Amino acid sequence: MTHVVMNVLNRKEYMKAYRAKNKEARKVYAIRYRAKNREALAEKARAYYAENKEALTEKKKIYYNTHKEGYKKSQKIYYNTHKEAVKELCRAWGIKNRDKINAKSSIRRTRKLKVNDIKTADDRWLLQEIYKLSQLRTKVTGFNWDVDHIIPLSKGGRHCLTNLQIVPASWNRSKGNRHEQKFVYATKEK
Repeated sequence: MTHVVMNVLNRKEYMKAYRAKNKEARKVYAIRYRAKNREALAEKARAYYAENKEALTEKKKIYYNTHKEGYKKSQKIYYNTHKEAVKELCRAWGIKNRDKINAKSSIRRTRKLKVNDIKTADDRWLLQEIYKLSQLRTKVTGFNWDVDHIIPLSKGGRHCLTNLQIVPASWNRSKGNRHEQKFVYATKEK
């Protein structure tokens, strides 16, 4: 062996022994360094993620697919040991994101009826915004507002953005499955 190779091998042995001997001191140093440079390290991580987003996403997918059973097992264990906390988190998320839940359930319901025309991500986002607006009106006015189909699904209407309107809940309940124009005409005072 050459002199350089011997030095490299000796250096590796030395570093291994050094790490083992100073394990606790190195941990303390690392904790202090992270606390002192938290913002700089976070910025560096954000920049790295932004530059390598596609590669990291692909790596994560590959890792998940090769370790899927382990993920499922650990999720199940976590859920079983933290049932109440998980339920409370889900409940809090549901209260905060009522618009997303309503939009998703409306899509699911209309897919079963085969009348759903909301297929793109932009359409789903707009549907969530419609439900968010109905919640905002409820909060501002003090009475309930619903998202209603102008032409009812049972009368051949489609679940699409152009067939939706936000109306007072009492009006929507009394309208039933009648077409909006026919309902308005029938309720006009004579």
